[in-house]
Amino acid sequence: KASVSSKKTTAAKTSTQKKSTATQKKTTTVQKKSTTTQKKATATKKTTTTQKKAAPKTKAQSKKEQEATQKARKQSQARLAQLNKNVKASLDSVLVLDNQIGRQQQSIDSLNKEIRTLGARIDTLNAQLKKLQKDLEAKKQRYAKAMVYMRKNRSVQNKLMFVFSADNFTQMIRRLRYMQEYSKFQKAQGELLKAKQLEVKEKQNELLAAKVRKEQNLQAVEQQKKALQGMKENCQTQVAFLNKNISTVRKQIQDYQKKEQALN
Repeated sequence: KASVSSKKTTAAKTSTQKKSTATQKKTTTVQKKSTTTQKKATATKKTTTTQKKAAPKTKAQSKKEQEATQKARKQSQARLAQLNKNVKASLDSVLVLDNQIGRQQQSIDSLNKEIRTLGARIDTLNAQLKKLQKDLEAKKQRYAKAMVYMRKNRSVQNKLMFVFSADNFTQMIRRLRYMQEYSKFQKAQGELLKAKQLEVKEKQNELLAAKVRKEQNLQAVEQQKKALQGMKENCQTQVAFLNKNISTVRKQIQDYQKKEQALN
């Protein structure tokens, strides 16, 4: 009897444990179902929200957006046309400035050539002046010697001895003229050299003044050329800036066109 009673007790415990396990499984299943239900509810909310966001636009809204896009595109196209016009004007200015710079460069080359020519002529006159100065010094020395000789031979006896000691009549006549005219001749030669020297000096001064004027003109032309080059650089900078804006506006127009196609 004790053995039978023990078996009944063990069977009762086993049955209770099985019922407890079954209850736990049911609880887990209920929790899983609850979780699944919550996920489905969340998904349903998201779907509802997406449907709300993707709600189709009305015909009036689409038309209004399309008109706004067309207006923006036309404004960008008008701006693009103006930018292209400004670029053309700037490029035309660059061409004009290039021509002006070219003419200025020609003037500079011509003035430099003239200045070199004047410099060469001035150098030639300097050489002439040096030679005239040397000749004048020689004439002065000969004149001084003649005057000394005349002072030493002022007596009539010495003069007659000089004249009559000639080898022939012709030489005697020459000596007589020499006595009378040598000092005057040397003085006259010196005066001629002085006059020539003065003439060359005046010509040299004239050429120096002309060279100074040419150099001043050259400086003015070079400044004008520099100013023109600055203007040209400004135009080129403006062209680069305008071209950059043109690229931006063209991109905007393409975007508007794509948007218009999507709205149609």
